[in-house]
Amino acid sequence: MGKRGPKPTHPDLVKLAGNPGHRPEKPVVRTVGEAEKPDHLDHVASAAWDTIVGSMPPGFYSQADAPILSAFCQAYALHKLAVEALETEGHISVGQSGAAYQNPWVSILNKQAMTMASLGDRLGLSPAARVGLKVEHEKPKSKFEGLIAIQGGRKK
Repeated sequence: MGKRGPKPTHPDLVKLAGNPGHRPEKPVVRTVGEAEKPDHLDHVASAAWDTIVGSMPPGFYSQADAPILSAFCQAYALHKLAVEALETEGHISVGQSGAAYQNPWVSILNKQAMTMASLGDRLGLSPAARVGLKVEHEKPKSKFEGLIAIQGGRKK
């Protein structure tokens, strides 16, 4: 039996959202290394990888996220292929006996859409996963910053 209740939110996503519940931060295992694009991705999946990684904050995905991100991109490429095939072949096919049946590409399209929805949610790619995320921008430094050193709450 699985855990009850909603899935826990990753602490980095809680931090980006500004910790709206004001709960104490949970320790998180930090992975190392930037996510590197695998060589086996075709040009469509590779372009999807570049788009996703480029649209998230730097360092958001680590090397440990690469397999799931790769699977998402491959599902996207297969989904796109199914869409293109259905545009030319249509959704209904006719067998040798003259009976109509659903084009097999429809099943492939639906399966890849489900895969993308599931993996996209895990990767923070769905609109629901991004609701309330705030990216902190570094404030420009003042030319006077650092002139007065404050130590222990008192001016030095």
